[in-house]
Amino acid sequence: MDIAEVINQVLPTPNEQHDFMYNKMIPVMQRVLAEIRDKVTAQSGRAEVESLTMHPTRIPLTSEPWDWNKYYYFLSLSGLHNTSYFILNYPDQSNSNKFYNDYNTQGHSYLKN
Repeated sequence: MDIAEVINQVLPTPNEQHDFMYNKMIPVMQRVLAEIRDKVTAQSGRAEVESLTMHPTRIPLTSEPWDWNKYYYFLSLSGLHNTSYFILNYPDQSNSNKFYNDYNTQGHSYLKN
């Protein structure tokens, strides 16, 4: 039996698989991303993102500095758009969804190697 067969037996629906990824694997992915960051990104890109001001909310406008842990978290959420957690916590056009998208957009823009 390969890993895909095991996953399909234990977690037979896509929603169960996505929820497992969210609940169990995101912390692992965050740690891995933190460990490899300097190997897969350029110092100049890291300096650029670290100088960014991010906006968790637009109305009212709030600001905070770039946070690597938030970036790793949001990057790890990529592909989990159909999970019940994501749909509940990042609804379309919400501040949280825009914040998620901003982190991923800025990261992809500046951290290309």
